Amino acid sequence: MDRLLRLAGLSRDVLFITNRVRCQPPRNRLDDHPEALLACEHWTVEELKVYNPRVVVVMGKTAIKGVFPKFTSVTDMRGRVRTTGPEHRYGARTFVSSAHPAAALREKSWEALIVEDLLLGKELAE
Repeated sequence: MDRLLRLAGLSRDVLFITNRVRCQPPRNRLDDHPEALLACEHWTVEELKVYNPRVVVVMGKTAIKGVFPKFTSVTDMRGRVRTTGPEHRYGARTFVSSAHPAAALREKSWEALIVEDLLLGKELAE
């Protein structure tokens, strides 16, 4: 993540990074343990209330699905900008969908795409 942020000209001191899943289930199998996604959901909701970001870059299937349950795939969603209203559990925000940072470790071509999405988030926030 730090490398991707550097490539996008961002630093951790100007943004907030969190994780929707804070306790990994056995073998990190989230599909087999949906309760792991809900176990810490209240923290995510509370953090968004406290930090109140206008723009959120959601990275990876789990994060995107948490905001947009009917999403299709990371490939289809990445780079898209969508907004939610005040009735959404995460509030009225602008979301940019992107791949999980680990995708750049597995497949080098994802690196440029993720950096592009981070830059889009930065542009929207400015």
